[in-house]
Amino acid sequence: MDKRPKRRTSIDRVFDDAMAYINDTVDEIERSISSYTSAPETDLIETYDNIIVHSNLPGVKKEYITLDLTEDKLEIKVMEYEETIMEEGALIKRKGRKHGKIKRVVRLPEKIVVEEATAKLENGVLTVTLPKAEKKVKHEVPIQ
Repeated sequence: MDKRPKRRTSIDRVFDDAMAYINDTVDEIERSISSYTSAPETDLIETYDNIIVHSNLPGVKKEYITLDLTEDKLEIKVMEYEETIMEEGALIKRKGRKHGKIKRVVRLPEKIVVEEATAKLENGVLTVTLPKAEKKVKHEVPIQ
């Protein structure tokens, strides 16, 4: 009996597990770095048909936002945007809001249909809706 298919399957699982671990580690590193940089807070939501990304961009106009999208990655970039307008002679005593260039890369858990993606900026929240490339069909198997 040829054991090559079983070895290949085992090797595939090892590589899949290793890649999943690496992707999780990369995501954790990106989250850690983003807490120290000007990357916006972002939520990733998965529904049956879509992957939805919500990103906080308060005070940013849509003209300053660029979205670069591939089947498995969304990159949100904000060009340098206006600082707070102040009266002449005013001084900033404390600065907690981030200004300037912003970049956030979101790795997607599934492949998406790039051409059908939509984006909306409303009340300082960018919502990007990404239709999944493959719909998973659920089939119930009767037990005999």
